[in-house]
Amino acid sequence: MAPLLLLLLALSSLTAALPAEPAPLVLGVYYEALCPDSRDFVVDQLNTTYSRVPEIITPILVPWGKASVDADGVISCQHGDEECWGNRLLACVADAVSAEAVRVGVISCLMDKQRSLHRDGPACVAAVGLDWEAQTGCAAGDQSYQQALQFGQQTDALQPALTFVPTITLDGSQGSADQQEALFTDLLNTVCAEWQSRYGQTPDGCL
Repeated sequence: MAPLLLLLLALSSLTAALPAEPAPLVLGVYYEALCPDSRDFVVDQLNTTYSRVPEIITPILVPWGKASVDADGVISCQHGDEECWGNRLLACVADAVSAEAVRVGVISCLMDKQRSLHRDGPACVAAVGLDWEAQTGCAAGDQSYQQALQFGQQTDALQPALTFVPTITLDGSQGSADQQEALFTDLLNTVCAEWQSRYGQTPDGCL
């Protein structure tokens, strides 16, 4: 066999044997603006975990939850019209922020103030350089409505179907009931354990 071919085969075998390049875990968060459990998860679990290990997770926020849309295109939300507005506001603010860390922080701030959004929300968005009137205008617009419908389709596509809010997915999977509970109540240790299992590494923020 020609020496060049032997070399290429050897390099190919070496490449195949290398460990997978670490890629952030995609964390899907299917939540609602006025849901207390959503507030607790975003503020106490997601925000805390992201601040510790931002390099190992990519949060995907889907504000819809148990909302529904009727034949006339009217959206109804579990906690009423105010939640429908809040869901759309959260989506507008998330879209307006390009830096992931800032996005997680401002959404956490808004969720923490979920019962006083009109009074305290302006301070949350101003802290990241956004204009409150622009964001509320976005939430009332057609583009926001169309995005809400897309969030509804994403939520309806969950398998198994969403029955609890928030529902959390890791790389698209809800896992078992015990795994879902672990994601909801102990996100940091759960994603750290998954990272260690996949890549044999323990990020500093996990220690």
